[in-house]
Amino acid sequence: MNVNEFRRIAPGLLTAERFASRVPLEYRQGLQTLPWERFQGRLVATRQMRTLESWSVFTDDRELLSLKLEDDRVHIVRGIESYTHQPHDTPEGIQTRESSCWQLELIASMPLTTPNLERELMLGLQRAVWGARLPLTPEESPHPLFSFGLLAYGVADTTPGRRVETWLRMLRPTPQALAAAWKGASGFVGEQGLSMPQLSLRNNNRGIDRPRSPTNPLAPLDPYSPNGCLLAAMRQVFDDVSLSPWTDFIPLLLDAAESLFPPGDVAEWLASLLLLVTRHLTAYDLHLFHHRGENYPDALLLEELLVRLLRCSRFDTRRQRAALRQGWLLRCEYAGHTVPATPTSPGERMRVYPMGRIPADRTRRLFDVPLSIPSEALRASIEDLQNGFEELGAAVFLDRPYGDGKQPVEPDATPIVASMAYSRAIALRRWRRLTGEDHSDLTLPGLPLTAITPARRPASLSLTDAARVSSDFVFRRTLPTSLRRLGLKGTLLARSSRGLTLYDDQYQPLQTWQIDYSPGYVWRDGLEYPILWASGVCQRPD
Repeated sequence: MNVNEFRRIAPGLLTAERFASRVPLEYRQGLQTLPWERFQGRLVATRQMRTLESWSVFTDDRELLSLKLEDDRVHIVRGIESYTHQPHDTPEGIQTRESSCWQLELIASMPLTTPNLERELMLGLQRAVWGARLPLTPEESPHPLFSFGLLAYGVADTTPGRRVETWLRMLRPTPQALAAAWKGASGFVGEQGLSMPQLSLRNNNRGIDRPRSPTNPLAPLDPYSPNGCLLAAMRQVFDDVSLSPWTDFIPLLLDAAESLFPPGDVAEWLASLLLLVTRHLTAYDLHLFHHRGENYPDALLLEELLVRLLRCSRFDTRRQRAALRQGWLLRCEYAGHTVPATPTSPGERMRVYPMGRIPADRTRRLFDVPLSIPSEALRASIEDLQNGFEELGAAVFLDRPYGDGKQPVEPDATPIVASMAYSRAIALRRWRRLTGEDHSDLTLPGLPLTAITPARRPASLSLTDAARVSSDFVFRRTLPTSLRRLGLKGTLLARSSRGLTLYDDQYQPLQTWQIDYSPGYVWRDGLEYPILWASGVCQRPD
């Protein structure tokens, strides 16, 4: 795409119909002179001024979201109110003091030669509003306006889970209104705003061109399509949602599911989610990770799911009993752990939120209210372990196998790969808690940690994080969704001393390749992939 073609498509990416908003929005286009300096993919504070051609959306005269053209590259930039330290004069000299100000963050940068540039820019703008699937840096976190139900972008072009999340955050419908909109009974978006039965949301946009055939950001989905099951869409919410900052969104979602579906279906749904949370907290515990428990929304989610499972389940399936057992074990492990009053982190405390700054003082103890667990169901869950005990020591660790070409502080939008691991030591400890006895046969096959090498990039996601939790972890398999995303067929993907290696079900190498990162990365479907892959093993993404 050349510059003139980009200038033609840029305004269409920021039209009013792409936004759902409770704040006033104003579109501006033209040359913009601003402080501008990039270092390793980030904007840095600078006195250097640049004039860039910009297509921007403002709120209250502050730049909220924009596309900026610099030579042959397009930058996606968002504005967020943050706390920062500003210099000021004192009798003792220049000092700094904390104040809030509107800061720009660079979310993505793409050359004009990017394949399907218009789609990639749309996905990048969605990322600027919704955040990344697993926010590890400030630029990957959701925009506060989205977290608190004030702004969404491109809802018509997203997954069913994201659409349900946006409905609940922004419109807060009753469960019945949500179901009616899903089935197509309503969900019309007119010139004056977004509407559902007895619910309305003004769009409040000024100065933004509207196309002749407006799309529907909250359009209902076909209930007979493969994605038409509302409960499945609610399950998909957890594939994308960021739990930070913690709001009332999760209770609202769970309330809707309990109101709309039979208890048996809800119990299976809650059990599957609870098992995911327990595997995550086994891998990334609150003692070593999550800022040593300072940011603990997963623990709050565990409690929400466990309490609701106890309320609606008869524990007549193995999955429900396994979820009860694992949830109870994790609750016991973290009971009494001291945390702040509300989940927070150093990055969160730099954001300006409606509820004010969250103190870091650890004044709360987790799970300090006793929970009545049905003893018969718990005993049955122990008997279930005779048919397989992997879940007792299961953990899911994350890796970014294509992130080794990134600079130390550069934002990383490469795919996240999730792999299941198993620790005999953790399984034995939990077995003892359950039964008071030892167990001589809790060993499972897998790829040992000694065969896996760490990421080249410091502080990057890596399977070797498992060594911090327990040195006896073995990796059993990479989750199928992760392998499909990369177009690979095998059992386990891990770094080895020879390169990136794909293993079969006997943990023998199928393919090994070295990746040349020197040409850089290319955006594809909202993620970054290395431009060049090893010849004959993995094809160049196109």
